[in-house]
Amino acid sequence: MTRTEIELIRSAGFLVSVIHGRHDIIAEIYYARRLAEKLHPVARMIELHGGHLVSHERTAEVNHAILELIKASEVSINPNEWTNLPKKKSGWIGPRVTLIRINTEGGSSISIMLYVLSRLNIFLLCLFGLIVLAFEGLLICHTSIYHNM
Repeated sequence: MTRTEIELIRSAGFLVSVIHGRHDIIAEIYYARRLAEKLHPVARMIELHGGHLVSHERTAEVNHAILELIKASEVSINPNEWTNLPKKKSGWIGPRVTLIRINTEGGSSISIMLYVLSRLNIFLLCLFGLIVLAFEGLLICHTSIYHNM
């Protein structure tokens, strides 16, 4: 989701429940948590025991969560009372903030540190490959000179 879409949902004035299975290997729970955090304070994160089809595996719990959402919407509950996510802190004690973010193909963002480390990893692998290639060339050259004597 784009920032504009997230801001549009946050400013629309309705509550959101992000319901997700803890053992989902198709869409990992990390992404659901991140979405709920981005939608803070209008979002409530609900983690249930189950996988990708948690709505079929835990029907009663999902229905209960949806009923809670409907009831909270009917009484126009304050979003800060609705959310179960921790309040965002600012300053040195707050969560780590990356100064530079790079968009990847999937639309998600990764920190510059992970980007630099991945590039360093590729560079070191290429460098190691070149060193091995150079030593093989020297070895072949040395053995051909040795056999010609």
